[in-house]
Amino acid sequence: MDEIWGSDPGTLEGDELDLWVPLIEDYEDQYSVFPTAEPSTLINYRMKELRLSKENLASRTGWSVETVEGILSGVGDITLKMLPILCEVLETYPRVFVSRQKRPRHGLVES
Repeated sequence: MDEIWGSDPGTLEGDELDLWVPLIEDYEDQYSVFPTAEPSTLINYRMKELRLSKENLASRTGWSVETVEGILSGVGDITLKMLPILCEVLETYPRVFVSRQKRPRHGLVES
């Protein structure tokens, strides 16, 4: 999957990706349980698992420590541009941060 992720549409790899994505999403819907918690809680949990400090997370994402602190405190929002970077660094999936229910505050926002 890593080899074909981000492939251009219309290419052999892009067509293969188009076949795999719905299958994987269906499988995850049926067999995976994704936690429903505030993004800041989920990020803190993964940071502990990966032994990352705020400074490490800031360095790996290219964000300022202040941005990371804002997100971790629940004051700052995660934009859609930030999500892929965060998922890569935390070795997780965007679905973890996107709830099917609307969050009253501090969820994902478009930028």
